[in-house]
Amino acid sequence: MNKDFLTPRSHPQTTISMGPSSASFSMAVLTVLRYYKWYHVTVLVEVTSTLSGLYSTMAAALLEMAKPSDDDDVTYEMVAQYVKSSISNDDLKGVLHVSKRRSRVFVLFSTGVFVLRILAMTDELHMSNGEYVFINCQPVKTLSYGIPAQFTRSVNDTSNLNAFRSLIFLLSATKEATAKTLADVNSRIARVTKDKYNFTYPNGDPALDSGFGARSAMDMSEMVALLVVDRDTSDPHLAEQRCSGRDLAARVSNRSFTQTTGKSYFSSGGIRLYNTDVFAFNTSTLSLQVLYCRQ
Repeated sequence: MNKDFLTPRSHPQTTISMGPSSASFSMAVLTVLRYYKWYHVTVLVEVTSTLSGLYSTMAAALLEMAKPSDDDDVTYEMVAQYVKSSISNDDLKGVLHVSKRRSRVFVLFSTGVFVLRILAMTDELHMSNGEYVFINCQPVKTLSYGIPAQFTRSVNDTSNLNAFRSLIFLLSATKEATAKTLADVNSRIARVTKDKYNFTYPNGDPALDSGFGARSAMDMSEMVALLVVDRDTSDPHLAEQRCSGRDLAARVSNRSFTQTTGKSYFSSGGIRLYNTDVFAFNTSTLSLQVLYCRQ
């Protein structure tokens, strides 16, 4: 299904993928791998019952996209390892010990907590010498998945810094609009919510920053309006066909749109490709900092 959304003739003809998708994040990982010419990769997947198989889905999308194709001259050698969140430290060390013989690049589809467990083992396994790299990808900035602040060290805790220097952290770049624009929209949402539903958002937790659900809902509503206007202005005769989902979906292919929350980019298969912030560890601040934004 993920690969179908990337090709124009095989994806569901009336479907548009608006939310953060496994295909979008897997493409971000592949971009990093290709940029650094890392072609031998171990994909380590945390199997957790609380996140509904998200990481397994992301891994499956990555493995599918990494398969050889006629229009790509790069061949990836990837091996996937699936481990439960409850795996013991000794067993996890065993998995890493075997995997490091095969590759020096590890893509970690796992929570931030699980990544920290792995980094804590690297000294003992002789994997913190700069010859190994760990790539962690998170779809949303929430503590249940993983956030950059989890990897901040204190001046009193500088142990194993080499392992943190080997970490590349990918996170969906959600704040694409200007701060003022988002602040204005959040204020309007707060007023309407208070007036109509007598609900007040907690201080410091505006509507569009409370999670990808609210932002995605707004993006989807606005996208439908944009597509209808686009159809009606391009061909007034189509205005009567207001129930043509296929027509609206076709208008998304290979296009970008400017929305309130920022720009939206869609592949030929109708899937939204999110910008991704790429973080690396700064030894001066002892924290993860953005290197660049992958678009």
